[in-house]
Order: sequence, then structure tokens, then C-alpha cells
Amino acid sequence: MSRREARLSRRALLAVRVALCLQGVWLVAFSAVEFARYDLTYDFAIFFQAGLKIDHGDLSPFSTVENIPFWRDHGGFLMWPLAPLAALPPEGLWLLIAQDVATVAIGWVTVDWIAAMTASKSWPRRLPPALTIAAAGVLWLANPWVYSSAGFDFHLQAFAVLALVLAAKNMWRGRWRRTAVYSAVTLLAGAVAGSYVFGLGVSGMLIARRDRSRMVRSAALACAGLAWTVLLSAIHANLGAPLSAYAYLAGGKPGAGVASIALGVLAHASRLGRHLSSIEGDLILTLRPVGIAGFLSPWGIVPLLTFLVDAANHNSNFALPYIHQPLPMWPLMIVGTVWLAAWLCTRDRGGMLGRLVVAITLACSVTSAVTLLPAYPALWLRTTAASAAAVRKIIASIPPHAEVVVSDGISGRFGSLEDVYDLLDFPSQVPLTRPTVYFVLAPSVGAEDTPANEEAIAVVSHLPHATLVRSSAGVFLFRWTPPPDLEYLYLPAPPR
Repeated sequence: MSRREARLSRRALLAVRVALCLQGVWLVAFSAVEFARYDLTYDFAIFFQAGLKIDHGDLSPFSTVENIPFWRDHGGFLMWPLAPLAALPPEGLWLLIAQDVATVAIGWVTVDWIAAMTASKSWPRRLPPALTIAAAGVLWLANPWVYSSAGFDFHLQAFAVLALVLAAKNMWRGRWRRTAVYSAVTLLAGAVAGSYVFGLGVSGMLIARRDRSRMVRSAALACAGLAWTVLLSAIHANLGAPLSAYAYLAGGKPGAGVASIALGVLAHASRLGRHLSSIEGDLILTLRPVGIAGFLSPWGIVPLLTFLVDAANHNSNFALPYIHQPLPMWPLMIVGTVWLAAWLCTRDRGGMLGRLVVAITLACSVTSAVTLLPAYPALWLRTTAASAAAVRKIIASIPPHAEVVVSDGISGRFGSLEDVYDLLDFPSQVPLTRPTVYFVLAPSVGAEDTPANEEAIAVVSHLPHATLVRSSAGVFLFRWTPPPDLEYLYLPAPPR
């Protein structure tokens, strides 16, 4: 690399870093508004409640939101070191800020990695380093799904993907001890993180070629990722995303395992084909900002696995592009696209094919940003100021040790309560654990609409000894004293 190219590369990297800082400011500001508007749902309530309980000394917290021990949700042991963030005032906000910082850090590490790639001796001169760095920055900064995933509640994926990208970068550099440490941190995010580490190991094997030492270490990494996923499934630490969601691929066999599901796909591929065709629009939308070039590189294994695992889930919500599930795709698709472009430039004398790959991917990214980015805030900011004020007054009026049943759309910050239940699915059976039960029902308020709560209002309002305490801006607060011998309250599904 000439001095002029090096100077231009440094300037491009600095410009991208400044833009990433601005992205961080935006994400934190968005989180603050989202937090103030109570536009946080089921998933935030799970982590928020667990974080507070862990911080207060309960090292094996029970999640009343899911009605299981927290560690059995996804095996998200990374929540234990993050727990103090949940208790920092204002309680809960710092979890969102930490997620935003981790999201920006993913982009930072990704672009730094690409800058290091362009500075290597093997980098083709036909692909200008400065333009490559700038293009990588645009691919990250213009991706609407990066912003929407950060705006959707709180999840451990951002921290897992940050550790994953650090592991991948160090593996590329041949720093295996660091790779092992970052891979271990990635696994602490839960069972799904095992697929990330498995994919990373496979990528390492593809890159290793004839390097036996690298091949063995990469294979060990892949085995560790697979073993972690199998282990957590075996001890039932993955109840939040069970294998039963894929049982249809094995003919609906109860208790279908990984092997029977894989055999079912091979023997009856049409089952998967029919499911994928039903969500074709979501799959195309997912790939719009990054294209498909990254899949064609060794670094495309993790994105491909993530894409297929989410798409094959019987619950089609997992294939939605704007939630947290596809997050591992974005950094490694960028790296994979750049790798493919460089590889093509080394085999094409004019370098036209490599530059064309970058240009087409950038065009997809920019058009996606123009059409999709303006709409993303409306996905998660739905609560009006009046409704937010009503929820704030309701939370303040509920005794800390009461049982609370709350609509999913605004349930997130209610995770600060010791005994809270989320009305997400109907019919629903609510355990009755306290002498007094409060119902906070908001059918058309919050980040997710819960129209079935209209039926819940009708049921609760007719319960003996139930009182409507407050009703304002679409939010209803009921207080109910259940009979002493009643253990559950059944809330039916609304009529269709």
C-alpha cells in the first residue's frame, strides 16, 4: 500500500468511526424515548426481572414472566455479569444503553477488521482500500435492521455477536487464545450462540486449506459450539426456543431431536419448502440491505446458518428481519462480501467483477435505507405521551409485593416487580400467588398490539370482588381479591 493509499484509508476509517459514534448517539436517544414511553414488551420484562433479582442476591432467579427458572429460558448465563446494569437508576434503562453500545461496537470491530484486511500484503490493488472501508461502513450504517434490532426490547444477541466478531477477527489473525476466550463469551449468551461458534469453526476450516494446525483448532471450535447447543437442550436450558419448533420437519414427532429433524429434512424436503414459500416476502426483506454475496465466502457460514435456522422455525415471527434474531448475519455478511470482492479481483485482471459485487451490494443497501429506515421508529414507538403518563401513574400506585398481570405491549418495565405475568398468548392460565392481584390491560397501547386483551377486560371486570381502579388513555387498572382456594385464573381466547 502506498503512502497516499494509507492516508486515504486512515481518513476513511476515521470518517466511519465518527459516523458510528453518531449512530450510537441516535440509538441511545431512541432507547431513552422508548423507555420513557413504556414501549417495551415481554422479552425486556424477562431480562429486567432476572437482572434485578440477580443483583439483589438471588443467583437462581425464577422468571414469573415465563413461569420457569430464568436459566432455563435460553441458557443465557451472560445475564449474570450484566445484572448490575439492571439496578442502575433509572432501573432498566442501562440495559438498553449497554445493548446500544454493543451494537455500535459490532460495527466498529467489523470495519476495523476490514481495514486490517485492506492493509495486508495480499490485498489486491484493483480494490481501493479507502473505498472498501467506506463501503463497509455504509453497509453497516445504512442497514435498517441494525437499528430495529437494537430498538426491540433487550436481548443478549448484541453481546454475543460482538464477542463472535472479535473471535472471528482474532481467528483470521491467527490469535487462537483470544479466539477461544471470545468464543467462550459468545457461548454464554445461550443455546443459539452454539450455532454461531459452530459456524465460526466451519469458516475456520474452510480458510485453513492445508494448514493442519488451523484445521484442527477450527474443528475443535465447531465441535465446542455443537456440543454446547446439545448440552443446553439436554438439560432443558432452552425452553424459550425449543426444538419442538422444528418438529414438523420430522413429521411432527414428539421429542424430535437434531438428528431426526435433519433426517426429516433430507427425506421430506418439501415440508421445508412449503414453509419457506409461505414466508418468502420476509426472507427477501431480510436480505435486501446486504445482498447474497457474503454467503458465497467462507465467512458466510454463520449468516447462512442463522438465516436457515430462523427461516425454518415453525413460528414465522422468527423470520422477521426487524427483530434481534438475524443480528449475527450483518457483520459477517459485510466481511464476506468484501472477502469475495477481493478474491474475485485477484482472479480478474481488470478487477471488474470484484468492484461490481461491492457496487451492487451498496446499491441494495442504499435503496433499503431510503425505503425502510424512515419507517423503523414506528415499529417500536407506538405509545402516546398520554398513555405513557397513565402507565407511569399505574406503576407508582401498585404495591411492590402485589401480583400484577399486564398486557404484553407495555409489560417490559413491569419486570421491576417481583411477581409479574405477561398476557401474551390466549387462552392463558394465570397462577394466583398473592392475596391481591392487579390487572393492567391496554389492548391498543404499546410496542405490540394485544387485541385479545379486550376479552380479558370483559372477563376481569365480571370477576367477583374486582374493582376498576383507574382508566385513562386506553390503559385499564383492575384490583381483584381472588378466593383463597383458587390457584389459577383462566382467560379464554377471544371468539373469532
